Amino acid sequence: SRVRVIGHASATEKTIGTSSEGTDLALARADAVAKTLISMGVPAKALETSTGGATYDESLETGVAANRRVAIYIGS
Repeated sequence: SRVRVIGHASATEKTIGTSSEGTDLALARADAVAKTLISMGVPAKALETSTGGATYDESLETGVAANRRVAIYIGS
């Protein structure tokens, strides 16, 4: 089984500096979760980390907060 760990950053975070900094932050979130999963016994070779975009409407603060997240998908 593969475990995909996808970090997200809000559009607000992406406007601080360059857009790549938002990507770096999203990847840092994914990496932190992956490290935690490894410490809990998930084999590192089963993990794949990547980044995703801001997918929730950020016109409200709840949308901004929802985009600051990590999603985990488990599959083969």
